Amino acid sequence: MIYGLSIYRSERSIYLSIDFYLAFSYLLYLSIYLASLSIYASDLSIIFLFIYLSIYISIYLSIYLSIYLSIYLFIYLSIKLSLHPSFHPFSSIHPSFILHAKRTQSWGRNFHVHLCH
Repeated sequence: MIYGLSIYRSERSIYLSIDFYLAFSYLLYLSIYLASLSIYASDLSIIFLFIYLSIYISIYLSIYLSIYLSIYLFIYLSIKLSLHPSFHPFSSIHPSFILHAKRTQSWGRNFHVHLCH
């Protein structure tokens, strides 16, 4: 697991697990660290500017990271599925490939994408 993201697979399945709480805690730690750098500034407005920028950067990074990971996952799974001999990319959705997105029962904090065939 790297920064709340883990990808694992079994013989016929690929799992993507994103722990949003853990990923957000890393981004919150980053924003607090950036805000702590502003303590050395003498003016109060500069301190608030650094706090605002650190929160803005953490929100921007979380949105960018989620979009980047979803695009990367889509491209990766598209390539993997196109290499499968029974997959026809220009036909309708193949019935042997089912994409499941579900939340687990562990506090609802993990989001699993399950690709099975």
